Amino acid sequence: MAEKRVQSIFQKSLFCLSLILGVQLIIPSVFAAVPGPGDAIVMIVNLITQFFGFEWLTGFGENATVAFVRFLIFIFIARLFYAGISTALSGRIDNKTAVISSIVLALLGTIGIPKAILISIISIYSTVVSVFLICIVFYGLYWLHNKFPPTSTLNIVLRIIILAVIIIVSGSLAYMIAAG
Repeated sequence: MAEKRVQSIFQKSLFCLSLILGVQLIIPSVFAAVPGPGDAIVMIVNLITQFFGFEWLTGFGENATVAFVRFLIFIFIARLFYAGISTALSGRIDNKTAVISSIVLALLGTIGIPKAILISIISIYSTVVSVFLICIVFYGLYWLHNKFPPTSTLNIVLRIIILAVIIIVSGSLAYMIAAG
């Protein structure tokens, strides 16, 4: 069921993207705003970069970032409360009441979180995710290193190259951490 839903969403988004690009290629008035299909792709890439680079959020300062994190925590807590309420009171409460109750409880829980704690949550979460990603890289390099037993000259050279990459990555990480 979930696979069909994901496939349906993917097909719809692919259709929308095809429709947008098709309109840009067919209708001449679009060429006045966007000189060519290459420029349209550059505009799409720039839009994606700005969105995932959070330039739209960081431009407003720290308060916008805190508000955004507070909203994300609100959504997360509301979902947890909804799951708990609908599971614990299954059959004794209708869906609308469970939704309203979870939204109210999540709102009460997130309004009072101080700004300093939200900034700490952001910092801790970012650090944990960064360390996890770094560990994945080192584990992959370690796995590659052990995949090539030192039986031939080529494998020894590959092991030396992989160890050199590990040393370079470690050094650059240490430099970035020291630089702040």
